[in-house]
Amino acid sequence: MSTTRSTGRRRASTHTGSDIPEMPGVDPRLSRTLEVRDHSGQTRRWHLLDSGPLLAERGITPRGTLLAVHGNPTYSFLFRSLVRSDIPWRLIAVDQLEMGWSERTGMKRRYQDRITDLSLLTDALSLRGPVVTVGHDWGGLISTGWALDNRHDLVGMILTNTGVHQKLEESLPKALQLATAPWFRTPSTSITDTFLRTTLALSKPALPKEVQEAYLAPYRSRARRAGIDQFVADIPAAAEHPSRPTLERVAEGIRELDVPTLLAWGPRDITFNDRFLRDLIERVPHADVHRFEKASHLVWEDADVAGMVAEWLHANFGTAEEPRIQAPARRSVSSYAEPAPERHIGAPIAELAADPMHAHRAAVVELGGDEGGGREISWSLLNRRIDDIAAGLLSHGVRPGDRVSLLITPGADLTGVLYACFRIGAVAVVADAGLGTAGLTRAVIGSHPDWFIGIKKALVGARALGWPGRRLSVEQLPTVDRVALGVETSIAELARSGAVMRDLGAPLDAPWPDPEADAAILFTSGSTGPAKGAVLTHRQLGAMFSAVGETLELAPERGLVAGFATFALLGPALGAPTVVPDMDITRPGELTAPALATAIAALGSPAVFTAPAALRNILDTADQLDDAGR
Repeated sequence: MSTTRSTGRRRASTHTGSDIPEMPGVDPRLSRTLEVRDHSGQTRRWHLLDSGPLLAERGITPRGTLLAVHGNPTYSFLFRSLVRSDIPWRLIAVDQLEMGWSERTGMKRRYQDRITDLSLLTDALSLRGPVVTVGHDWGGLISTGWALDNRHDLVGMILTNTGVHQKLEESLPKALQLATAPWFRTPSTSITDTFLRTTLALSKPALPKEVQEAYLAPYRSRARRAGIDQFVADIPAAAEHPSRPTLERVAEGIRELDVPTLLAWGPRDITFNDRFLRDLIERVPHADVHRFEKASHLVWEDADVAGMVAEWLHANFGTAEEPRIQAPARRSVSSYAEPAPERHIGAPIAELAADPMHAHRAAVVELGGDEGGGREISWSLLNRRIDDIAAGLLSHGVRPGDRVSLLITPGADLTGVLYACFRIGAVAVVADAGLGTAGLTRAVIGSHPDWFIGIKKALVGARALGWPGRRLSVEQLPTVDRVALGVETSIAELARSGAVMRDLGAPLDAPWPDPEADAAILFTSGSTGPAKGAVLTHRQLGAMFSAVGETLELAPERGLVAGFATFALLGPALGAPTVVPDMDITRPGELTAPALATAIAALGSPAVFTAPAALRNILDTADQLDDAGR
C-alpha cells in the first residue's frame, strides 16, 4: 500500500449555498471557498474574494496579486472597490477564520496563529510574487506579519487605519479601553452586535442601508460573532499578553521591509488615531502617506482609497506588459524647466555675507511691528544668525530628517529659523496662519512634526489643540509660561548657545543635505478645499526658487516686496533683499497703498508680490498716498 503526504491543499469550489448572500457591488463570481489545514493541522473552510477568473475572462494578465486582509469586525467585503478596470492586479481578499463567511471553528486564535493560517492559505493558493499586501485595522498587523514571513514574494505594502505597535507605557485609545474592559467586552462584541454597529456608525455621512446590511449579514448570531470577541481579547496591550512577543517581532521587523509602502488614513478614527500613523511613519520613513481628511475608521467606505491605490500601483509597478522594476525617478518641478544647477538652498546668503560690497546691506527689512518700529537685518548678520540657530538646534537634539513645524510671523525670525532647518537637513513644515484654527490643525497634525517652533500665540494653540511635536518658542518666555505651554527652550537661547560654541571654534557639525533629501512640506492656501501639503526635496525647492527668481528678475540689486507670507521666505534663497510691509501678513487683503509705497521706497525698484485680495484694498486706499508715495 502506498501513502502520500498531505500538503494541506484541497480542491477549490465556488460556494453556491444560501448562507452567502449576494453582496452589493460584488460580482458573485468573485466569491469562492477553499479548504485548507490551519496551524493546528485541522482542515478549515475559508471564504475569499478572488478576481483572478474575471481578469482571465477579460484577457488581462495581472501585474501581481493584492493580498487583502480585513480587521475587526469587517470581512472581505471591505475591499470590493479594488476590483476595477484601472487596477490590473488579481485581488485575493480573505475572510479570516471565525470571521465573515469563513468557518466558525470555536478555536481561540492568537495573533501568530492568524499569521500562520494566512501563510498556509496562500500556500494552498500557490500564491507567488509579486504580492502587495493590503491591510486594515487588525488586518494591517496580520498582513505585515505575513509580509515578514514571505518577503521573497513581497513587492509592496498598503496599510490603512491600523497600528503595528502599542507602547506598554501608553494607554490604549479610550474606545479600546472600553471595548477591552472584561465587564463590557463580551456583552458588546458577541452577546449583542453593539461593537459592530458602533463601528459602522463611525462613517459620516452614514453608510447606505444595503452596505450596512452586508456588513451585518455574516454576524447575525452570537455564535457567529465569537470571532469579534476573540479579536478584542487578543489585543496585546500588556507585557504578559500571549500575543505580545509577536507584536514586538512584527513592529521591529517592519523596519526591514524596504518596499514601496502606502499609508492611507482616515484621521477621524477614534481607535487607530494619528498616534499610530506617526509610529508607522517612524518605522517606515520611506512610505507614501495620504490622509483623507473627512474619513473615519472605515476609510475604504468614506473615501476613494481604491482610486488612489490605482494611481500608486501604476506609478510604482507599471503593468504586466510594461512593468516598472524600480521606483519612479523624481520629476522636475516643471517638465519644461531647465535642470537647476547644483546649489545648496541658502548658499547665496553665505556668499553675500562674505562679499564686502553686500555684507552690510539689508537682507530682510521689517516695517512696522508691534511698537511701530521695524528691523533691518544685513546679509552678514542673517548668515551668522542662521549658523548660530543651526548649531543650537543640533545641540538640542534636532536631527537631519526631523520634521519641524514653523508658526512664526514672516520676517527675520522665520527666515533665520527656516534657513537653519535647511542648513542642517531638518524638514521645515510651513502652513499659512490664514488657514484658520481648523485648517492649521489639519496641516500640523497631518504632517506629523517632531518639533514645533512658534510665537507665543501659536504655542497656546498647540497646547490647547494637542498639536504634536516638542515645543520651542521664538523669544525667551517667563518660566511660568514655559511650563504652562510645555516649551523646552527658545530659539533666542539656542542661538546664543550656538554662537558661544562657534566662537569657541566648534564647527557646525552637519554636512549640506543631499539634493534628493526632503527639504520642506509647504501647504496650499486651502482656497479650493482642505489645504494640501506638498513635500519638496532640496533639488525641487531650489528649482522652484530659481524659476520664480528668474521670472521676477530678482538679484542683490533688485529685491522683493513680499505681501504674501510664503514669498517672504523666497528672497534670501536667491540673494535678493526682502521687505515685509507694515501689515498683518497673514491677512494679505489688508495691505494698504501707503504701506506698499513705503515698502517699495525701502528697496528702490523691487518686484512686488502680493495676494489678489490685496489689490482691491490698495486701490481703495490710494487716496491716502502723499506725493512721494504716488
